[in-house]
Formats: sequence, structure tokens, C-alpha cells
Amino acid sequence: MVVRAFDVITVLRPAAEELLKLKSTKEEMTKYQEFKKNLLSEEEVDVLQEVTKLLCPAAKFTHWIGGSGYSTISQVYALAHNILGASDVYKTGPAIALYEVLESFIKLAWPEDDIPDAMLLAMYFNPGCSKLNIWGLENAHQATEQAAERAAKRATEDAAVRRDADQDSDQERLQLPLQIPLEDRYPIPRPTNRLRAETLIYRAIIQMHADKEIARMRSTMNTTNNNNLNNDVNNAISMKFWKVDADCALMAYRALWSDEGVDPAWFDDPVAFWKSKESLPTLTSLATLARMLLTIQATSSEAERLF
Repeated sequence: MVVRAFDVITVLRPAAEELLKLKSTKEEMTKYQEFKKNLLSEEEVDVLQEVTKLLCPAAKFTHWIGGSGYSTISQVYALAHNILGASDVYKTGPAIALYEVLESFIKLAWPEDDIPDAMLLAMYFNPGCSKLNIWGLENAHQATEQAAERAAKRATEDAAVRRDADQDSDQERLQLPLQIPLEDRYPIPRPTNRLRAETLIYRAIIQMHADKEIARMRSTMNTTNNNNLNNDVNNAISMKFWKVDADCALMAYRALWSDEGVDPAWFDDPVAFWKSKESLPTLTSLATLARMLLTIQATSSEAERLF
């Protein structure tokens, strides 16, 4: 509507000015003066033009996420934080004020330091998101988890001091959640969005292997022995193999990030990327996870409208 109004004004103003050059009656000139008063001023037209320029990308984003295309959770953050563009292109006061309001709303609606785990993983599996600046930012979920780990570490160390000095405190130490083995555990690495995504993937790959092993053992063992399945699965040899697989998968994908992450085609169709890579042995586990996450739609509004 704003665009249409602006177009009408840009057409009517020159047409009205042309009337002055014609021989007109007094009554016609009076009507013209009244008509001219209803036209927007040059300053108001400038404001309207900038506001239109500012709101058009937001309207397109709203239509996209509302179901005009197949919007997925891996694309939301990248598109949402690029709606406004550069702020220095706006010169009028109202447009600048509106820009600041929209910018604060976007940061509040899609905080870059508190991204939901499912959305963060989907973005990690989208190679087109590899160059976003979010990966080096602190992740609130990872920071909370690492704070709990530090508290657990201090508690076990304090307990070890109170025990017999000859006792092996390492055997009594609480088991900490699995982390990325590529990083030094102590000091604990900075809790970035990238570390959060890779920590979750590392755990998921190990859990996938454990689930497959349990299913295999249940199909070959008698039901009377099922009570010992979990203990049998978590043996040292199997766990070591699963950790190596997770290590190799993450290292291989990191290399692909640097080589192919800038290709814009992968952002729009990340599933095609994984179809071309799933035959690689080191990426088989990641491809399985990627297929589950990259097809999650950003909203159900289109399905609700169809219903």
C-alpha cells in the first residue's frame, strides 16, 4: 500500500504542476490549490521513500517464512539478521528511528547468543551458514553447561582433599559430559556457538552407534540377557571406536566448511550438498543427522492455512 501511494504521488505531482502552465479559469486554479494542499511535501515524500525501502525486505521475509517458499530453520537467522542492511543509507529522522526499532526487535526475537539447539545444529549442517559471524559468539546453553562442569570439578577436588592423600582421586571423579576431544578440556574452551553445535553432534554420533549396537544385540540375544545390554554396549573398545568416528566426521566437515562454505547455492539447498557428500565414509554419520534437521520447516503457518 505504501509503495502504491508513493507511485501515485510521483505521478500526480508533475501532472499538477503542468496545470500551471495552461490557461485555466479562476475556478480551476482554486481547485488546483486545494488539490495541492492534499499532496505530500517533498520532505514527506523522501520519508515515505525511505520507509518503503526499509519495509520491503521485511515484508518479503514475512511472506517467505509464512509459507510462500519452503523455509527451514537453518535459514532463519541468516535471513532475519540481513533484513535491514546498512544503516547509513537512511537520512530522514523517521526512517532512522524505524530502523533502530526494527533492529532491536530482530535482536530480541533472534538473539545470536541464545540460539535453540535444534536451530543451531541445522545452521551448522547448512554449509551456506559457515561464514556467519555467530560461530565465534558465546552460547548461553554451552556456558551454563560448562559452569556446571566447573562446579562438579571443584566439588570432586574438594572431596579429594578431605579423603586419604594416597587414594586415587581420579577413580572417584564425577563423569563429565562428553565434549569435543579436539579441544583441551582444561582449561575448558570458550563456550561458543560452534563448540555448542559440535558438542551436540559429537554426543549424537556416539548415541547413534550405541542405539544401533543395542538393536543388533537385541536381535541376536535371548530376552533373558537384555538386562545387561546397556552395560555390554558401553565397553571401552566400542566407545573408543565411536569417539574416533565422531572425531573424523567433525574434522572432515570442518575442512569442507573452509573449502565450500561460501557457495551460495548450498544455503538455499543444503540437502543437495549432503546428497553429494553422503557417500564419503567420514561423513556418513553427519549425513544421517543432517537429513533429519535440514528438512524442519521454520513455521507451520502455510499448513495451517491449507487446513
